[in-house]
Amino acid sequence: MPKVLSFVIFTALAVMMEFGCTERPSDRIETAERLVTEAKQGEAAVYATEDVQRLQRLLVTLQATVETQDDYPRFMRDYGQADTLAERIAQDAQQVIEQSSTERIQARAEASAALEQAQAVLALTRREIHEARERFGSGHIRRQAVDSDALLVSLERATEAFDTHDYLAATARARAVTAQAQSITDQVEALSMRIGDVPERRLHPSLSP
Repeated sequence: MPKVLSFVIFTALAVMMEFGCTERPSDRIETAERLVTEAKQGEAAVYATEDVQRLQRLLVTLQATVETQDDYPRFMRDYGQADTLAERIAQDAQQVIEQSSTERIQARAEASAALEQAQAVLALTRREIHEARERFGSGHIRRQAVDSDALLVSLERATEAFDTHDYLAATARARAVTAQAQSITDQVEALSMRIGDVPERRLHPSLSP
């Protein structure tokens, strides 16, 4: 082999080994994997579902990129892209975890407020029912009384969700109790007005439509 050709080949191999080969970023990869797992198993899975899914997709891409480079001969490996991607995943995952913690605190406050409102509205509803039964008897508002009893159970379920830190479910259930209790109150008030008008209409037929 001519000396010139040998020199060119040797030089090319040296350049490839110098610039084509980078160290496998094992530490960065492990950090990225650990943080994504932490996000999947922690609060982010509840409060940042889409972000966790995105991180998982990026992690799959990272692992595929690393595997591809691992299959190359050592002097041809280039982990630069994998290193950059691993760093990005780690940073994004950390931000998602921190943001999820903040959102959890906000969700807890919202759930607490929703429960307080549900308790107050349901208490008013049951007081309205009690007063209506005292005035008109239980027969006219039996269904509303039964419905209000069912809402007590629903409120207990909302409280249980809060106690187990499922703040999103607690908020949703508490708000449902509030809406249903208000609806029952409206029904009781409408019935009370209608029932209360009966004696007056009998005494004053001229006032009837």
